[in-house]
Amino acid sequence: MNTSSKFVVATHILAAIIIRQKVEGRPVPVKSNFLSDSVNTNPVVIRRILGKLREAALVDSKGGKEGGSWLTQSPENITLSTVYEAVEDGDLCRHHYSTPDQCCPVGSTIQDIMSGHLYEAERAMKASLAKTTLRQITEDIFERSGVNALLAAGKSYMEIAQMLRANMEVVN
Repeated sequence: MNTSSKFVVATHILAAIIIRQKVEGRPVPVKSNFLSDSVNTNPVVIRRILGKLREAALVDSKGGKEGGSWLTQSPENITLSTVYEAVEDGDLCRHHYSTPDQCCPVGSTIQDIMSGHLYEAERAMKASLAKTTLRQITEDIFERSGVNALLAAGKSYMEIAQMLRANMEVVN
């Protein structure tokens, strides 16, 4: 059984937009190709998730050479719960894909029994996500990645990107 990664990818996309704009020092539309490189996935996946984020009024986008995507709200006002609800379809955990054997004592009762537990688990997860904003996530990223120190040293976005890529090539 697979779980969805849309929430994590959406958070990655939003964090990349915030970081790109902070490093540039101004609002900059961020292209889906840039985001797909950062996530290491197909640009179509990024555009689909951006579409869901646009429907939730978290980003806006413009096509063309000067186009891209940008936040429509302050990162302090966007919680991880909001991002999760914008991109994930359905419940955190799903019941069986087909109806279990109703003649079986387990099959005839398991879905009713599990419903309350799954509901409570999802409610607790969303409550936890609601406590964290995108600002908090990006500040943690700035610190852990060394971007804060590079910005303080006066490095440009391109210099930071090149340095981070060079470090990754050394590690790999």
